[in-house]
Amino acid sequence: MASLLSHIDCAYCQHRHDPHVPQTRCMACGGPLFARYRAGELRGTQVSSSRLWEALSPPWPRPSGDLRVGAPPLVHAEGLGTELDMPGLAILDCGRGPTGSVADIGMAIAVQRARALGIPRVTVPSLGDAARAAAAQGALHGVEIETILAEGSDDRGLHERGATVARLPGGLDRAESLAPGYVIGTLAEPWRIEGEKAATWPLLLAGRRLPDVVLVPITEGTLEIALWKAWNEWEAAGVIGPERPRIVAVQTRGCGPLVRALKKKLLRPTPPRNVSGPWELRITASPADELRLQVVRASGGLGVSVSYDQMREAASLSMRKLGLSLGDGGAAAVAAARHLRLSGELPRDASVVAVNTSRGGT
Repeated sequence: MASLLSHIDCAYCQHRHDPHVPQTRCMACGGPLFARYRAGELRGTQVSSSRLWEALSPPWPRPSGDLRVGAPPLVHAEGLGTELDMPGLAILDCGRGPTGSVADIGMAIAVQRARALGIPRVTVPSLGDAARAAAAQGALHGVEIETILAEGSDDRGLHERGATVARLPGGLDRAESLAPGYVIGTLAEPWRIEGEKAATWPLLLAGRRLPDVVLVPITEGTLEIALWKAWNEWEAAGVIGPERPRIVAVQTRGCGPLVRALKKKLLRPTPPRNVSGPWELRITASPADELRLQVVRASGGLGVSVSYDQMREAASLSMRKLGLSLGDGGAAAVAAARHLRLSGELPRDASVVAVNTSRGGT
């Protein structure tokens, strides 16, 4: 089935843009752009998940090689769930791509789409993971990747894949604000989030129902927004009804501005002054913050901060009871699930998905 891509428009002012020419932010107000599909054409038809995926994804000419990550596996965590008194626990393992990060999923579409639009060079502001994912795709597809790393970020695998590396003092938000050219950053163009939607497909469970709760670590990408966008498209296509999982935004106690904003009912988070914790989760401020808050609130969800000790314990339990090595994001998500179960916020019979956003050690 061919793509049903219709147009792209602004999340804030709904101004329409041509999806077949290079676009970054809205020409009218500077807001983020989203791809829109004629999903209603699928209503009343029997469409397989693979056909639905193709219809609600952007078109592009397939290259001879392909590092497209596809849908990450949903691992049913029976032993871990029993240990945590959550028999309905599963892990969405997004760390199995070429560079071991959830960023692989978004960059697989974003870089290919840049090539299809005739863009020879892109800029990627990053803490490290998104830059590596873009460099891998750029090496394959012949797109030059210029990375701008926030202060202290990890540059492993960038030079080896042919990417150029620049560094700026400050956090990711500053790197994104100063990035030149065609930028693939946090909602900086409309296609990376379309790649991130690949993570939604395993969540369409038997009987075309969704889980009760999804715990999403807040990292460089915009996975929680991608989930919400995909679910809205599925509803428009007649695949699911209006029910949605509760989205739990997970951060660390060393960097939890989104969690604080959710608890204090703020429109925007306040960047923390003193930041600590794993680099993967050091998101102090982001162009996606306002939309993130809207999505979590619309789902009836909440924010949870966890300590590094809780993360280590969750990672250790996962290794012993599941055999799966979680990255920092996945450890935070499992730790948050455990906290919510102990507090009674999660009922025992809930179907719960914790997102693992990076590959752990051996």
